[in-house]
Order: sequence, then C-alpha cells, then structure tokens
Amino acid sequence: MITKESLKSLKQSELMALLGLSDRRIQQLHGEGLPRNGAGRGVTYDWQAVRTWEMDRVAGSGKDGDPLTDKQRKDRAEADMAEMDRDLQAGQLMETGAVRQTWSEECANMRARLLSIPSKAAVRLEDGMTLPAREDLIREGIYEALEELSGREGVEDA
Repeated sequence: MITKESLKSLKQSELMALLGLSDRRIQQLHGEGLPRNGAGRGVTYDWQAVRTWEMDRVAGSGKDGDPLTDKQRKDRAEADMAEMDRDLQAGQLMETGAVRQTWSEECANMRARLLSIPSKAAVRLEDGMTLPAREDLIREGIYEALEELSGREGVEDA
C-alpha cells in the first residue's frame, strides 16, 4: 500500500514505474539534477521533490531554477527522441497509427464474428430442446468465436 511515508523513500525501480522511464533515462536525469537521497545502491527518492523538480524542468527551468538555454532544450529533445527511437526499434513502442489500425481491424473482426453467432446457433437449435441444451449450444458458439478471435485453441470458462 502506498502511504505518504513510503513516497518519501522510493527505490529507483519504484520511481521508474511511477514515471514510466527506463533505468538509463533515470541515470541521465541524475546528470540533469534529479533530486535523490544517498548514493549508489542505497539511493532513494522523495516523490514530492521529484514531482516539483520535473514540473520545473518541463516548464523550462534548469538545475538551479535558471531558464534552460536553447542548446540545453535542443539536447534534451534530441536525447528524448533518441530514447524513443531506440524503444521503437526494440519493439517497446509502436506508432499511434499502427496501433489504431490494428485495434480497428481486431474490433471489426470481433464484431463480425459475434454477429455470426445467432445465425449459426439458429441452424442448430431444434424443436423440443430444453432450455439448458439451448444455453449450452449458444455458449458453445460463443466459445468457438472467442477461440477464433484469440487465435488459440481451448478457451476455457473462467
């Protein structure tokens, strides 16, 4: 559980998770003045101090509140772009257009497959079938659709 006290002594891995940054980027931020307590493996971070520092940094302030020079802003932007390019090449990032396209295709496939369930089930329903038998038949159709959509066999009832 996160408490006010635990936010005053975050480990580097916890800070990385909160900020969504890599270990390498945290090390770069140390060089830019990221506030920390201690050194080496025992380093901890105060979340409030980190947040204040990051807001100042984003607003254009340097280590001591001095405005960043154009060169510093350019260097920071280039470092951020290089990190994003590296993550993109490593498959850790995807371009927004590719995500939208893939998600759109998957949703269209799901819609088509789910809409086909009633017509397929209707052909198999028989007069005199009990309600549980009808439910089982429809459930079977749903599981078939889920298996097809997931691209794997044997989707089980959770």
